[in-house]
Amino acid sequence: MGLPSGTKFEELWAAKVLQPRDVAIVLVLLQNMHPTTGKIHLSVTALAERLGITVSHAQHSISRLKRSRVLVNRKDRDTGALFFLINPMYASAGVAQRRGLLYKQFSEAMSEEVAKRDRDNGLASAA
Repeated sequence: MGLPSGTKFEELWAAKVLQPRDVAIVLVLLQNMHPTTGKIHLSVTALAERLGITVSHAQHSISRLKRSRVLVNRKDRDTGALFFLINPMYASAGVAQRRGLLYKQFSEAMSEEVAKRDRDNGLASAA
């Protein structure tokens, strides 16, 4: 999709990159964001159930949100559990120092996902 990392949420909406369902998913994720860590421990199935949509629709929206750099998945280093992180540019939690750590985690995850997508699409690494 090639969106700049600083794209504002309303710009994504105005450019019709996001759909109404995507915004509903972000709102539900925000409601479940831990206030200090920013982690969102919610499965795709639970998310779909809360919104009354199919898991497939939820997965499509999550994929669109990830491509739009709104959302990433991470694996907890201690527990191995998956969680979501919302781009701290749109929503963050905790004190300023914690928000810096969240931004770092989000940036690392985004870099990993872009590199994986490039590998999957047969694009050579620039390094």
